[in-house]
Amino acid sequence: MKKLFLISFLLLLTSPLFAEKIEIYGKVVDKTTKTGIEGVTVIFFPTGEKTITIANGNFSLTAEKQDGMFLQIMKSGYNSIKIKSNLEEVYAELELATKVEGQKITVKGKRDEKKVIISRQQVDQKNIERSTANLFGDSVKVIQTLPGVVTMGEMSALMYVRGGDAYEIMNYYDRLLMVDAYVWGGMMSVFNPDLVKTIDFYSGAFPAQYGNAMSGILDAKMKDGTTEETKGFLDLSLTTLTGIIEGPIGEKGKTDDSYMIGVRRTHYDLAIKLMTETGVIKGNYEGVQFPFFYDAHLHFKFQLDPVNILRVYSLLVYEGMDFTFDADPDGETQEGWKSGNEFHYKDFKYMQGVSLTSAFSDKLIMENTLGFSLENGNFKYVDQYNPVHFKTSYNYSLYQNDLTWKPNDSHILKFGLGAYAYVLSMDMDIVINRIPAGFAPITTGEIPILATDIPYYEYSQDYTSKLFFIGNFYVQDDIELAKDFFFLNLGFRTEWFNINKKFTADPRIGIKLVFDDLLTAKVAGGIYSQQISDGRYYDKKYGNPNLDPQKAYHLVLSFEKDTPDYFFRLDFFGKQYKDLVTEDYRDNFKNGGIGYSYGAELFLQKKIIGNWDGWISYTFVVTRRKITDRISKDDYNTTVAPSQMKGDYELPFNQWYAPAYDRQHSLNIILNYNFDEKWQLSTTTKLFTGLPYTPLDGRNVYSARTNINDANTETRKLYSPIYGSYNSDRMPFYANMDVKLTMPFFWDNCSSFVQAMNVFYLFGAKKIMRYFYDETYTIRKEEQGLPFMIILGVKAKF
Repeated sequence: MKKLFLISFLLLLTSPLFAEKIEIYGKVVDKTTKTGIEGVTVIFFPTGEKTITIANGNFSLTAEKQDGMFLQIMKSGYNSIKIKSNLEEVYAELELATKVEGQKITVKGKRDEKKVIISRQQVDQKNIERSTANLFGDSVKVIQTLPGVVTMGEMSALMYVRGGDAYEIMNYYDRLLMVDAYVWGGMMSVFNPDLVKTIDFYSGAFPAQYGNAMSGILDAKMKDGTTEETKGFLDLSLTTLTGIIEGPIGEKGKTDDSYMIGVRRTHYDLAIKLMTETGVIKGNYEGVQFPFFYDAHLHFKFQLDPVNILRVYSLLVYEGMDFTFDADPDGETQEGWKSGNEFHYKDFKYMQGVSLTSAFSDKLIMENTLGFSLENGNFKYVDQYNPVHFKTSYNYSLYQNDLTWKPNDSHILKFGLGAYAYVLSMDMDIVINRIPAGFAPITTGEIPILATDIPYYEYSQDYTSKLFFIGNFYVQDDIELAKDFFFLNLGFRTEWFNINKKFTADPRIGIKLVFDDLLTAKVAGGIYSQQISDGRYYDKKYGNPNLDPQKAYHLVLSFEKDTPDYFFRLDFFGKQYKDLVTEDYRDNFKNGGIGYSYGAELFLQKKIIGNWDGWISYTFVVTRRKITDRISKDDYNTTVAPSQMKGDYELPFNQWYAPAYDRQHSLNIILNYNFDEKWQLSTTTKLFTGLPYTPLDGRNVYSARTNINDANTETRKLYSPIYGSYNSDRMPFYANMDVKLTMPFFWDNCSSFVQAMNVFYLFGAKKIMRYFYDETYTIRKEEQGLPFMIILGVKAKF
């Protein structure tokens, strides 16, 4: 018996030695030339063994046989493939990543190797899908974790790049410039993560094909529908319902035409309402409509012939809210809003685009894009003393032609010609109670009494802009000066604006040196001009038609290392601003501002190979602004009546100050681990320097009657704050962590997830978004970010 036990024990210990092995031999070739490819990564799943092909494309690999085993074969510039059968002898053909489908193609992979592309990070749908989901599902939330980006917090999708303001970024949706890519006042973007194919994000020194931006570019490409079969899914979480359907147009497998339709509807407003009705959330919310939005994306692709592809796409967004703030018995404010106040808004966006891609050969490609968008909004805020109401309407049209030509192996030329035009209208009525600068109080006792009725400031605009037209032309050339080592990019862009009748002239240059297996060094710079997109800034009555374009001067030094498993990038950058548009009491606006920013970025990415992936990004940035030209308050007030006098400017004059989005340190850590194809753990950790704010040094207290001539009318105290130096203090350090577990859900075609959001909240971490005060300016309160919460979701494919 002891002998039998000993034998069994030894067999157990040595069982791995006798596990069944699989010997894999193979060859990887270029699908077009049929020649072997050196340096291809071959990975055996699920155990993760890997090897690299030799010069003729051959490889060999030994691993233990596993259930569900397969090979992943990949190389930069080629489409990766997965092989699940006949693993003992593998013959794999890799296809170069292409820009145009059909018989006529352009080789994107090889051409990118010859281009000087700096400070760009590409995120594909896999990166977005594997990252931690946010509250509503938004592709931009993933972009916000890339180097160079500063955010205001988890409830904002706006991005502040390398010390620039949020408006300094341009967003593109399938080559269409989007004037407004956000909903809920910037809390979310319209880029549905289930529909995005790739996002190219430039944090500086971007090429001449992009214009009218001083800081960054977000260029999103949407997916084409499948041509194989009709399929889709429904994704239901506690906050959002998403549905996607795609398939061929025509007989499946015999057509290159396809469609994709996606719809979303937030329903957290319904969930909150249910919780208020059942007492989970306290308060009187009868008749309240919490914020909501719908959107629909329609995308059609038609292969007209082997040369031409036509894409037609539409985006519709509807959002709104009808909210009355809970009236507490003691009249306390909630989140800075007075109890009993009302806020109502409705907003509708529609965008229509058509693009035609013509690949005349693999050396000559033309792309034509035509687009139209409109937006109509109605916003109303009501309280006892400060009602605000405005309506907006925006109509925008665009045409862009781009031509890529490769005359020989040393040059890649690109030309572009286009224009966009828009009309803006606005009807605005604002009433604000404030202390008029021209009224001196009559001092009696401790509280001064105003020699007027309860003062208010009433402002109205009924504005329709002229037709605004901006034409553009650019040319750029990527030149290979020394084969596989020295590359040069020369570019030039010019734009003309019909209102100020001024041209911009923006030269750009980039250099790349490739040191084989060591690293790639790049340096780039240029001038980046931007016109203000709000037409009111150029109106003769409300603005200044003589405004010059704002300008930023970029200089970037970058070091990169790209391997099959990892990508590393270290950037040092500097940026100088001039002609920034600032407020002026006499001219409304003028080019009175300058600025600068400098810093460094670090990005280390573990690619989606093996069981884990993710990235670490760190940004250090110092940014400052200064106003050097404007009329002073005192000089202006000598020229107007007392009722028209102005108070102090918000921003200081002739001194450097930190803008509201100045976060000097930002660290993002994205880590994902795959236990197998169905179980995945994802974490997102964010650590930021606190935002600057202006401290309160004191207050003024006044007394006024609703009717100065009637002593029996109501007397009300009015308070005005006395602020210290602008943005001289900082909020506390910002820390946040989200954890998400994806798992199976009963049926094979279903998955589920549970996500713990704001985990650090459990350990007492505060995420202060801003400080605000009660109406007497004696009590400071904190507006914090979201608390700890659990989100559940289910996804069913069909």
